[in-house]
Amino acid sequence: MQPTRPTLLVFTLGASADSSRKPWLPLAGMGLARDLFAACLEEALQAGRACGMRLRVAGPAGFPIAPDVTATPQHGSGFGERFRGALRVAFAAADGPVVVVGTDSPGLKSATVARALGLLAEDPGTVVIGPARDGGFYLLAAAQPLDLALAETSFCRRDTLVRLRASVEAMGRSVVLLQPLGDLDRRADLERFAAAGRAAAGPTLDPAWRRWAAAVERLLTVLSRPLSPAVLGMPRPALVPVRTGRAPPRL
Repeated sequence: MQPTRPTLLVFTLGASADSSRKPWLPLAGMGLARDLFAACLEEALQAGRACGMRLRVAGPAGFPIAPDVTATPQHGSGFGERFRGALRVAFAAADGPVVVVGTDSPGLKSATVARALGLLAEDPGTVVIGPARDGGFYLLAAAQPLDLALAETSFCRRDTLVRLRASVEAMGRSVVLLQPLGDLDRRADLERFAAAGRAAAGPTLDPAWRRWAAAVERLLTVLSRPLSPAVLGMPRPALVPVRTGRAPPRL
């Protein structure tokens, strides 16, 4: 009997779609933002490879993938429906636990994925969640399907993690939380990640971390530039009312 092999499922809309959904990104930074989200995707896949996992990417039709990655199409009208469907397909094809991650949380390390797998090996009935700082999650790992809990969870909300945890525990399954990880929702998130990258700089810096940290720095450089008149529009003279009754000073 062959040993089971866990699956890493990366759920993404692709670097272009992820970057265009961020309203604070200027057009001048879109190319760099795509580089950043592409680095996040590669970082997640490298974490799975380091853990000896099967690799799946649930993305839009025609999404380019590496030869060692299996494509899982997204179906459904909303995020929750598409997410549940992709996870259902991954569990149906898996012969071991499934770990699902996104591509908007730079800094995902193979040690984090290995920690989730270790917890599932100790108790296959548990559910491992990596909390995101915006109230959602960046990682979800389980050895058994989660259809019911996910169906009762509202996604893309500040209380998504709270709702998901309550739904899982209502099924009689325990939840283990990993260390929180931020995602890329605001410019402040970029600045925090850039600071972390500078603090971790050195000859032993992980190559995946180096890739996304460099992309963050380039994007912050673009964001710090003043907007051009073509973006802001040409200045207009302001009409300032003049007070009467006073003469200009005499020299």
